[in-house]
Amino acid sequence: MVASVVVTLVGVREVAAADGMDIAADARFTIDAPTGVVIVENTYTITNTLSDTRRGNTVEKPYFKGFSAPITTNNFGLSVEQDGRPLDSFTVASEVGNAMYTRLDITFAKNLFAKKTTTLVVRYIMVGGQPRDPLNPTRINAAFAAFPAFAAGDPGKAAVHVVVPQTWDIDQLSGDPQTVEAFGNKIATVDNISDPAQFTVWVIASNPDQLASSTVADGAGNRFEILSWPNDTGWADFVKQHVTTQMPKLAELIGQEWPIVGSLRVVETITPSLTGYAGGFFPSLRMIQIGERLDQMTMLHELAHAWFHDQWFTDRWVGEGLAEVYAAQLMRDLGNTPVPPLPVATTDEGYIALNGWDALSATSVGTDAAEQFAYNASYLVMNTIAGEVGLDKMREVFAAIAKGRPVYSRPDQTGLINSVSTQSGWRRMLDLFEDVAGSKLAAELFRNRVVTEEQRPELERRAAVRAAFADVQQLAGTWALPTALTGSMEGWNWDDAERLIADATGLLAVRDEVSAKAVAAGTTLPASFAERFRATIHATMPNLEQDLRDFAASLPAASTTATGVPPSTATTDATGPASTKG
Repeated sequence: MVASVVVTLVGVREVAAADGMDIAADARFTIDAPTGVVIVENTYTITNTLSDTRRGNTVEKPYFKGFSAPITTNNFGLSVEQDGRPLDSFTVASEVGNAMYTRLDITFAKNLFAKKTTTLVVRYIMVGGQPRDPLNPTRINAAFAAFPAFAAGDPGKAAVHVVVPQTWDIDQLSGDPQTVEAFGNKIATVDNISDPAQFTVWVIASNPDQLASSTVADGAGNRFEILSWPNDTGWADFVKQHVTTQMPKLAELIGQEWPIVGSLRVVETITPSLTGYAGGFFPSLRMIQIGERLDQMTMLHELAHAWFHDQWFTDRWVGEGLAEVYAAQLMRDLGNTPVPPLPVATTDEGYIALNGWDALSATSVGTDAAEQFAYNASYLVMNTIAGEVGLDKMREVFAAIAKGRPVYSRPDQTGLINSVSTQSGWRRMLDLFEDVAGSKLAAELFRNRVVTEEQRPELERRAAVRAAFADVQQLAGTWALPTALTGSMEGWNWDDAERLIADATGLLAVRDEVSAKAVAAGTTLPASFAERFRATIHATMPNLEQDLRDFAASLPAASTTATGVPPSTATTDATGPASTKG
C-alpha cells in the first residue's frame, strides 16, 4: 500500500516580518543636477521564513502572493523588476494616504514559497514642486534639493543612500550618515536603521555656486547679497524690497547701528514646515536663511535677528520674542495688521517654561507642539513688556546691552565701574527691564512664563536681596560699593551678595563713626579708604575695618568748634537703577 500525500496551498498576503516575511531594504536617492530631479531606486530582498507543515497526509505550503511598499506621490516613470526581469503586475493605490506618499502594490511573478527569496527593484523619478507649491513640498533645482528619504525594511535591515554631485553639500540627513566620495559624487549612507517605519526624513542638499546672486544696498549704504534659487525671481524681488527699505527702519526702532561688518548674505531655503524654522541667522557667517514663502512677518522677523541673536542673548526665547515684536511693529508702520500673540496657559498643548526651550531635544516627544507654544509665549512676554514701557525705553535696554552697562552700579559712578558681558541671560534681562526700562510687569511674567521649577527659588529670593542692596547703596553715599558685591548682584549669586551686604553695612557704620571723628578733628578720611572699599572682598573686609579704627586712633583731640556733617555720609538721592527696592 502506497501512502498518498495531499498538498494544500495556504495563501498569505501582506503579513508583517514576524508572520513570515523578512524584508531587507536598500534605498538609493540620487540627485541628477542637469535635469533637476531625484532618481529613486529601492531594492527589496524578500524571504519567506515560514516552513512547510505536515499534518497527517496533508502538507501545508504557506506562500506570499505579493508585497506592498510606500512611494512618493510625485513619481514618474515608475517601473518594477523581479529577480532581474521586468514586472508589470503592480498598481498604485487610488487613495492617497497624505500629500507625499501613496502605496505601491506588487504581485509576484510567481508565489513565494517557504524558505524562498526574491528580489524586487522599484525605480521612479521624483520631480520637485515649484516654489511655494502647497501640494508638493519637494524642491529640486540646480542649486537646492529637499526631498523625503526612506527605506521600508525590517528593523536593522534597512539602509538609505543619498547620492549628490561632488560640488553639492548634504545639509540635513538624520541618522549619523557615513559619507564617501566616489565617481564624482558624494554618497551619504545610513544603514542598520533600527526603526525604518519612523526613519522617513527630509534630505536637504545644496549647491551654493548655482544660486542666483544679486547685490543691493539700503539707504545707509549697508550691502546685502541676495542668493535665490535660479527658478525663483519672485522671492529675490521680495527680499530686495524689504532689505533696502526696512533695515534702516529696524536700526532706528532698535536704536543701534547696523551690526554687520561687510555684506550680509540672505539665502533662500525650504519652507519652514520641513526644517521646523522659518529661517535662521548665522552671525559668524554673516548669513540669514529665509524660507521660500513670501511672508512679510517672517521676512521682517528674520531680518531683526541681525540684532536679536545669541551674541546679545544666551536664551533663545529672548531673541525670538524680540524679533517677533519688532517685525510686528514694522508691519504696523507699513500700514498692515500683524498677527498678535495668543494667550497662553499651563494647560496648553506643548506647554513649557521658556527657559526650558533650549534644552529640548530635536527627537523629544511633543517637540513640535512645544516649539509652537514657545514661539508664541516668547512673543507674548516680550510684546507685553515692550507695550508697557514703550519703544524709547526698549532702546535704552538695548543700549545697556550693547555697551555692557552694569545694572547694580550708580550712574554717577560710571567712571569707577567695570563693564559686564554684552551677552545677556534671562536674569540680566529681567534686571534691565525693571531697572532701565521701569517695567512693573516683567517680574510676574518671568515668574509665570519664563523660569523653570528649578530656577524659581532664586527668583523668589531676588526681591529681598535687591532691597537690602538698595539700602546699602544708599548708605554708601559717594563711595562705590565693592565690585565683589556688585558682581554678585549682576550674577544673582545671592549667598555671596547677602554676606557682602552684611560686611559692607558693618564697615560703612564704622566709616561714618571714623569720618565724624575726622571732621571733629578738622580733617577728612583719605580717599584711599574709598578706593580700598571698592576693591575689598569678604576676607579683607576686617583688615579695612581695622585700618579705619587705627586712623581714628591717630587723630588729634577733637576741636570744640568743629561742626558739620561728615562729608563721606552726605548722601545724594540714590537715583541709580538698583536703588529701587523690589
